[in-house]
Amino acid sequence: MPERFDVRALDDMNIAQLRRAWMQQLAEPLPPLRAPELLRRELAWRLEARIYGDIDARLRQRLDQRSKPTGKRGKQKVRTAATPVGTTLVREWDGIPYSVVVLKEGYLFKGETFRSLSQIARQITGVHWSGPRFFGLQGKAP
Repeated sequence: MPERFDVRALDDMNIAQLRRAWMQQLAEPLPPLRAPELLRRELAWRLEARIYGDIDARLRQRLDQRSKPTGKRGKQKVRTAATPVGTTLVREWDGIPYSVVVLKEGYLFKGETFRSLSQIARQITGVHWSGPRFFGLQGKAP
């Protein structure tokens, strides 16, 4: 196993450097992520999971269950109310990754608190969207 890696170093890496770090540290095939921020987050998660431990089998099973299509035409049925506080929702739009943190009473986006995901989806796209659908929480994932 490679020696410990300081995940803070990932902040200053470009996509090529992140891919190199992935191969050196994890020696696994790269995921099909093109956005540096998403690759950075996934790499940080994997490195920290290696040190502190990954999620337990029961939680992984629940997450896997929620990610499986249910019903007709591959639609997913996940209520936004069931999204735990502290969850970070990530959506890439026009090549730019956007992150939203689920709060007890709303959603944190770019330092502002919003009452609904639809308000945030409108800020990102400029048009009306179902926020839960935009972030892949119901219906067909975007």
